[in-house]
Amino acid sequence: MTSQPPAYQRFFAELKRRRVFRVMAVYGAVAFGVLQAADVLIPALHLPESMITGIAALALLGFPLAIVLAWAFERTPDGLTRTPEAVTAELTEIVAQSPGRRWPAGIAAVIGTALLVSGAWWVAGRGSEASSASDPGATSGPTAAAFGDPAGREPGDYTGSIAVLPFVNMSGDRENDYFSDGLSEELINALVMVDGLKVAARTSAFAFRGQERDVREIGAELGVEHVLEGSVRKAGDRVRITAQLIHADDGFHLWSETYDRQLDDIFAVQEEIAEAITEQLELTLTPDDRDRLARRRTEDLEAYDLYLLGRHNWATRTDEGLVSAQRFFESAI
Repeated sequence: MTSQPPAYQRFFAELKRRRVFRVMAVYGAVAFGVLQAADVLIPALHLPESMITGIAALALLGFPLAIVLAWAFERTPDGLTRTPEAVTAELTEIVAQSPGRRWPAGIAAVIGTALLVSGAWWVAGRGSEASSASDPGATSGPTAAAFGDPAGREPGDYTGSIAVLPFVNMSGDRENDYFSDGLSEELINALVMVDGLKVAARTSAFAFRGQERDVREIGAELGVEHVLEGSVRKAGDRVRITAQLIHADDGFHLWSETYDRQLDDIFAVQEEIAEAITEQLELTLTPDDRDRLARRRTEDLEAYDLYLLGRHNWATRTDEGLVSAQRFFESAI
């Protein structure tokens, strides 16, 4: 009488027979790719950062479900059917295979699992850091209304952090909203490049557009130490920009400046505002920081204006807005 393989060998042979190892490997690799794509695309499309954490959670929750389905069912020409029970000889044959034939499936399953776990841990960790400042409605009631931290952290945790609120369009023409929004976004992008400065996400800051809220409340909800607000008045080829840096703990101004310039000086103004803020926050700009702040997307003001129009329409997330955005981006190119 032929002795049966040990129970653990029969179990692993059953996993291979039911193609569970293959499903684990493929699921892990695909989920890793999706998580990496989400990590890049969600911030680029200005979608809520919390979506990254949600996608990571779904990927992890779907993994055991995929394993159960792979164990219970198999694909046949007639569709999905229940996997038949194995006969002893079938499992014995798998166990008797050489390591070169048995191990690759298991190793692939381990690699797929490791990719899934590491990808979810990395992406969810980054997403949770960003979402802590990107959901101004996450807290409500007396705790959020208080002028302290809704999470109960010490004010020192906010050191070196700032939120750029959408600059107010003072031109008297709603069609110029795109320009003030674009200036605000460009300042966010510039400040993000400064080493040691934490900047609230654009989605978070722009959620306060048009709200008459106390700066201390905004600072507490976004979890930042400072708030930058301002206004833009554009008339012909001239622009007036007023920027104000406010301490979120007490609502007092730290710095304020008004810039009356020709429109073709807009890039220099953005650079000056960013440098003034770093000076007020006592941050030291490295040569690399200064190079990044001075770097310009283009010297063509018409292309830049079309680019801002494209960004403004893209942010609407409507069919009409996206079509218009594509048209403006193509014109800018």
